[in-house]
Amino acid sequence: MDLPQLSDILAGLDRSEFTPWYQPQISTDTGQVSGIEALARWHRGKDTIMTPAGFVGALEKAGQIPRLDEQIQIRALAQWANWQASGLDIPQLTLNLSSQTLGQVDLAQQLEWTFDQFGVEPGQICLDLPYAIAAQTRATELITTLARLHQMGCQLDLDDFSASAFDTEHPLHEHITRLKLSANLTHNIAWDTAAQRRLTDLIETCEPRGIEILAKGVETPEDHAILAQLGCRHIQGFVVSAPMPGPDCARWLAAYGTTRADLPEVG
Repeated sequence: MDLPQLSDILAGLDRSEFTPWYQPQISTDTGQVSGIEALARWHRGKDTIMTPAGFVGALEKAGQIPRLDEQIQIRALAQWANWQASGLDIPQLTLNLSSQTLGQVDLAQQLEWTFDQFGVEPGQICLDLPYAIAAQTRATELITTLARLHQMGCQLDLDDFSASAFDTEHPLHEHITRLKLSANLTHNIAWDTAAQRRLTDLIETCEPRGIEILAKGVETPEDHAILAQLGCRHIQGFVVSAPMPGPDCARWLAAYGTTRADLPEVG
């Protein structure tokens, strides 16, 4: 499928065609849902649902990613508030922040106002930061923004972590509460003893600093089981559920307690 033109993508933003889909995260300690992540999807026309691969690159080049982030944030927070009001218990909502959005000097103030608008406590929100920001910059402005978000009570995830070691001296990491491992670090880890040793070393580095580990892209019960045994606190991936639109996610969450027997026993 040909990628859409930037003008079409921007028109879709103008028409509010971008909406969050949701993917659950579960605790490997309890098996309970520990949160959900809001992921951008473009409802392009009647029958086409486009993933970020079809639009993020063009928006990044045009400097327009903050528009997408804002639209997904607002719609996800509105959905979250409705779920909470209906009694659906979801411990945490993860929102993605692009590097461009993180560069906005008034970001913390904007988010604080938005959370207040929907009656959401910052402690219920996890902000997903691209790992590239740690590799590319030690900018004072960015560190100040992250410190402010952390002080507000938000959890900060460093997404797509794929390095062989964790830089404990990077000033950004003082505010990180969780690492989200890239799928290429954990795919088929049940059969890869070298990868298991690397993950053990990473956990031993991070846990004393209060940083938990979430493995995403987990696809098999075997990988789920070994990740839990090694001490990875959370998993996310098709072994739990694919991303879903809001109504489907609500039904999945309501039914999850009756389907937990399908997940492997770990520990």
